[in-house]
Amino acid sequence: MRRFYKFLLSIGLLFTSYNSLAQNITTTIGSVSGCVGDTVLVPVSVTMGTGVIISGISMAIDYDTTKLRCITSVTSINSIISTGFLSNCGLFSNLNPGVTPFTSTTRRQFRSAWYALNPVTFNGVMFRMRFIVLGNTNGLSPIRWDINTSGNCEYADEFANVIPNCTFVNGSVNSNSSLVTLPVSGNLSPYVGFNTLISVAAIPGASYQWQTLNSSGVWVNLVNGPTFSGVTMSILTLTNVHTGLNGTRYRVLVTNGTCTSTSNVVQLSVLAGISLPTINGCIGDTIIVPINSSTLNGVANAFLTLQYNPDSLVYVGFSNLNPVLNGMSITGGGGSVVMNWNAASNQNIPAGTLLQLRFRVNGNSNLTWDTVVTPCEFNDENLNLVPQTYVSGSVTQNTKRFTWNRNICEGQSFSLSGQSYTTSGTYQGRRFGTGGACDTLITLNLNVIPRQTILPAVTRCFNQPYAFNGLSLTSSGTYFDTLVNTIGCDSILSLNLVVNPTYNQTQNLVICPGSSFAFGGQNLSTSGTYTNMFTTQSGCDSFVQLNLSVANSIAIQSVTNSNGFCPGGSVRIGLASPMAGAIYRWKFNGNLISGAQVDTLLVNQPGDYVMEVQFSPTCTLVSNALTIAVLNCNRITGDL
Repeated sequence: MRRFYKFLLSIGLLFTSYNSLAQNITTTIGSVSGCVGDTVLVPVSVTMGTGVIISGISMAIDYDTTKLRCITSVTSINSIISTGFLSNCGLFSNLNPGVTPFTSTTRRQFRSAWYALNPVTFNGVMFRMRFIVLGNTNGLSPIRWDINTSGNCEYADEFANVIPNCTFVNGSVNSNSSLVTLPVSGNLSPYVGFNTLISVAAIPGASYQWQTLNSSGVWVNLVNGPTFSGVTMSILTLTNVHTGLNGTRYRVLVTNGTCTSTSNVVQLSVLAGISLPTINGCIGDTIIVPINSSTLNGVANAFLTLQYNPDSLVYVGFSNLNPVLNGMSITGGGGSVVMNWNAASNQNIPAGTLLQLRFRVNGNSNLTWDTVVTPCEFNDENLNLVPQTYVSGSVTQNTKRFTWNRNICEGQSFSLSGQSYTTSGTYQGRRFGTGGACDTLITLNLNVIPRQTILPAVTRCFNQPYAFNGLSLTSSGTYFDTLVNTIGCDSILSLNLVVNPTYNQTQNLVICPGSSFAFGGQNLSTSGTYTNMFTTQSGCDSFVQLNLSVANSIAIQSVTNSNGFCPGGSVRIGLASPMAGAIYRWKFNGNLISGAQVDTLLVNQPGDYVMEVQFSPTCTLVSNALTIAVLNCNRITGDL
């Protein structure tokens, strides 16, 4: 703010002189109360000392984001500062750390600012902040000025001078209850003639009122009587449930202080006849499935068949057989349980549990009475049918299954169910449930990213540089580069580079008249210099220059220009320069000299010498005959 006002001064917009020393301003955040879900209005009030005038305001107020949700816009803003007033809520980068009771994850701020060219003075409510009280709020939630961060809580005069002697008083929001929408639990599928309980979590100091939804769609309070008891307690008791209660709905109002919360709505399903329950279980659990019935009068025989999914349930036995059914035959497995009972006379069986079946859970399954193929039935002693209603049930497994796909760097490990894994693969793990919850089964697909990756070999020609690791490579070799991938692994790339050579060649060739030489798609028969670009076996371009000569004749001579030698001496004869690709043969006095196959010959015998030069099987040139003699070389000896 101060920099802004100095800027105004620099351009001549502020000119009124004002001495702000010894001034006093007190700014107070109010303390309010509210219930969970309420929007509370927190006033920010100011008291200015006599003669105080201001041109700028900067405010920063801390709150706990887990307990209060801030609404950016304010209400009841004082008309004197309504023009040019700005406000915002959130997480700001320049917060001074270590401000209790807030932490770096819970601390947020409400910020506001205002300025005017003409200074003002006023007292009373500046504005009201708005907060929504969150569900985990209980008791006081402080709202505090951030006076530790420079520039956050200040008043300034028209010269951008910070006004001294300012006091900032903190406030709070008091939540009278931690109530939220409360879950109701209990046996919501009782059997006819049974008692059942419906409950909500007890809260110290709270009061309760259970309600039911009447036929007109209006919620009415329950009263204690033969059917209902505990209507103003956390536990509602229903006694001797009858079919008239089937489908009825219930909820509870919970009041704590001035706050009232409403529970979820539950519906009662009254079971009659021979009933199977709906059961929740976990994979691997052994569950108990009770077979319940309403009162059975005058029965002497029973044949019952229960069907289930054998892939999801494994029958492991029964227990708690009603004494009246003593001698009942019970066999199970492969998807059905068959129960057969016979008595000599009619029996009366009171409402309750006939027996309990036990299954091991592998998945979800319906529990269904067979009323078609081998129908379930009860009979009297004369085998007359005693009609019954058969209510099926189900088993639902609540074990969660997750598949995790994870990447780690070579040298790191990943922990699952107390095991550490360092190699790629698929692993199974389990997270144990708490508070009666099922375990969580986890399939881990672990990929370990190697530190070194060998790239496919690269082949290039010498005149084709290969870019790698910022270099332009032209030589064969193994090169390395270190990279960091998206999960932070150092990855070493290994490159094997093969650089094939290119060639620049010059070829000298002599041919005979009338013959030709194939070169670059041409048949050459005249002397000259020719060029062509060839491709090597490795695919690289090579430049070849051909110097072609057509030789009509060849001449041999003495290298000393003397066709002879002194007695006991020798002389070298031959071509002035060798001929490329030629085969040489020498003859002396018409006879082939063995082993003489070079372009010059050192001779020490007088006689006639001839050279034959073969350029191809069909091209041979014969030189002139060179006669070599022994010279008369006079030598002077003795003393003169």
